[in-house]
Parts: sequence; C-alpha cells; structure tokens
Amino acid sequence: TTRQKQRKLEKAGKLTFMASTDFDEPLFEECLKIETLGWKAREGVPILSDPKAAMFYRTLAREAAVDGTYCLYQIRLDDRLIAYGITLRAGRRADVLKISFHPDSAPLSPGSVLSLLSMEWEVEGNVIDEYHVGGPSEYKQQWIDQTDVVGSARYYFGLRGRAQYWSGPGLRPLIQKYPRVRERLYWAKEKLSRT
Repeated sequence: TTRQKQRKLEKAGKLTFMASTDFDEPLFEECLKIETLGWKAREGVPILSDPKAAMFYRTLAREAAVDGTYCLYQIRLDDRLIAYGITLRAGRRADVLKISFHPDSAPLSPGSVLSLLSMEWEVEGNVIDEYHVGGPSEYKQQWIDQTDVVGSARYYFGLRGRAQYWSGPGLRPLIQKYPRVRERLYWAKEKLSRT
C-alpha cells in the first residue's frame, strides 16, 4: 500500500525526495525538531530531549559525513519537511538509525513513503545490497524478509561489574599480547582450583 500512500502525498502537494551526504547543521536541526512534535515527545524519547543523545547524533553525523558514510534522507511536501531518516552507509550496506515524521502528515504515512523512496534511491544508485532498519517492530516487518543479529553488547556497572570485566574481556588483550601474563594467570587459576 506504500505506493498508494505516495500517490496521496503527491496529490496533497509537490512531493520532493532528497538524500544529503554532506552534513548541513541547520537542516539536521530542522529534522531533529520534527521528532519533538509527535508521540515521541509525549513519551519523552526524541533525540533533543537528552542533550547527550543530541550531541552524540550531531557528532556522529558530522564525522560520518567526513568519511563518506552519512546520508540524511528527507521528503518535503511543498517545501515543508515532513519526514527524515538518518542513515550510515558502508560496505554496500545502509543502517537506518532514526526515522521520524511530522505528526500533521501522519495520515499520509510519510515514514513509509520515505523508507520506500530511500531504498529505491540506494538500490538504483547501486550503492547498497543491504538495508537495515534496526530492531524488529510490527511496522518494520513490512520491509524485511529476514532478521539478522548484528551484534551484542555487555554492560558492566559498579565495582562488581569492573571485576567481571577485568576477569574476562578486559584481560583478553593482555593475555594475547603477553604470553607470560597468560602463563601466570593459568598458574594462579590452577593453584586456586586445588585449594
């Protein structure tokens, strides 16, 4: 039904799709402000609601633009921004970090139309083979034919967390780099297991 939604948007005014690979701070800020207008604002999750998150996204976008992995998709209706998507592209793969749209245009599904147009733009330009949309949700299921585990993360908190980190992943680089450390650790482990 996304093509039907696109046609409805086109009937509502002049629909323009753009993909920007250069970081444009005023445009980036315009996009982030859209997110503060809808349901995300009511639930307290827009990027601008957290200064650290906002700084993270700005820095990421700026640096990714320098190394050529940044793309900001936008659609405008009569020159008014109604949807955007922040994306990182590398190794023939696009990872969509954030999609948001203006709540006034929600009945016309601008997020879905943006997703369709951005996928088409990437594939037609022979830029990517994979388009990742983040964690699964009912909305995202319409765009995928498979799911992949991209990675996992472990978080260590407090003194006990630090001890767990240094007894496992924190020691691995030292063990690999210094064979004598490895020998001493195995010796200590052996001694402890006997007592």
